[in-house]
Amino acid sequence: MKTEEDVIQSMIRNELRSFMVVMEAALKENDWKGGWENESLTYLYEKFEEEVDEVRKLANLNFLDLCKKEYKGKELTAFKAQFEKELIDVANVCMMLWSML
Repeated sequence: MKTEEDVIQSMIRNELRSFMVVMEAALKENDWKGGWENESLTYLYEKFEEEVDEVRKLANLNFLDLCKKEYKGKELTAFKAQFEKELIDVANVCMMLWSML
């Protein structure tokens, strides 16, 4: 017999489940900062813009080179890890904004 949690888990796409796990890990790494619940929407929106700018800068500096396959091995792994981290930061700030509306 499936539990309620099993049913909920079966409704979530694998990609989303993986993304959520990484988002939660990033949030837990920053638990020492306190929550976002007492932050203003203005502050969170400014944080969102800052995080999007970080993604944009990283993409502008490296994405075209990546597409040309100039990154290999460790360079590619490092770039991918940094790009993923920045995307997770954007997603978490989006979630924070969404939760405050």
